[in-house]
Amino acid sequence: MKSRLFKRFDPKAVPENRFANDMAHMLSLSPEQWEIVVEALPTLLAARTPAERKPIVTNIEDKTGVPSFTLSRICSQAQFFLRAFHTDDRSAEAPSLWAEDLDDAKMIRPEDRTRFVEFMSLLKKKALEPVETLQRQRFTETGVLPSFTGSGTTVELRGVFEEDYKYGSSVDEIPPQAHRNHTYCVRGHNC
Repeated sequence: MKSRLFKRFDPKAVPENRFANDMAHMLSLSPEQWEIVVEALPTLLAARTPAERKPIVTNIEDKTGVPSFTLSRICSQAQFFLRAFHTDDRSAEAPSLWAEDLDDAKMIRPEDRTRFVEFMSLLKKKALEPVETLQRQRFTETGVLPSFTGSGTTVELRGVFEEDYKYGSSVDEIPPQAHRNHTYCVRGHNC
């Protein structure tokens, strides 16, 4: 594997050949269908509940003619590659390296390499920045303000003797007594 992405992730290890099947679904789209999916992807990822996602998926489904289950798998693949664009050094990880690795692993057909590179270029161009903006917005919603997570305290109990204990004295001779109104010094305060 030439790319860092596929050195870390083995697509052949995905059960039931799902990665290859999802790649086939993705590459079966026409460029126009792919563009519709890519343009809707940031909005789809911004949706937090199934109720918010449903109209977006229905709209994509109507425009592309692709069933929702297949769209789900295609969007999953798109998210996978978006994360790779986001986390890897963008100058070192070119879609052409991914295409070469996927072809070598028999995950895509040799004739689909060019289409894959075009699809990834469009994904990077149209969806990466809006998705990164969305991630920053979500982070600021939850992570900017200082928060208090808890505190701890230690209570130290010590026995206090009425008489001074001296070396060689028998401890049994000193009667134990509890003090009720005894003032103790708290560290950091004048006593």
